[in-house]
Amino acid sequence: MRPEWEERLRVFRARCEAMRGHSHAKTHALAVEFLNDWEAVFAILDHPFWPLTNNEAVRALRHWVILRPIFSAILQLAHIVIAVIQTDSPITSIGEWLAIKGIHSLYCLC
Repeated sequence: MRPEWEERLRVFRARCEAMRGHSHAKTHALAVEFLNDWEAVFAILDHPFWPLTNNEAVRALRHWVILRPIFSAILQLAHIVIAVIQTDSPITSIGEWLAIKGIHSLYCLC
């Protein structure tokens, strides 16, 4: 910990310790939260260039999370198409096959 923060953090920690048993539930909860996560909350003082949130990482993964069910639906549809082709079924459309199998979530794709 940087020396310029030590005194302030010592005072703040003592205040949190004092508020731990406070009669107001939210004051107590906040004090306990600070005390439980002390190292994580104040790590930014030692590493000021670290981001405060993980928003950037979440934004980087967002597209893949959105695409996952789409790819899954496409793969499921491909399996159904292969099954229809292999059975030499007289069914004339994939939509008809999906309706017979009771797969309504993919029916809109046909």
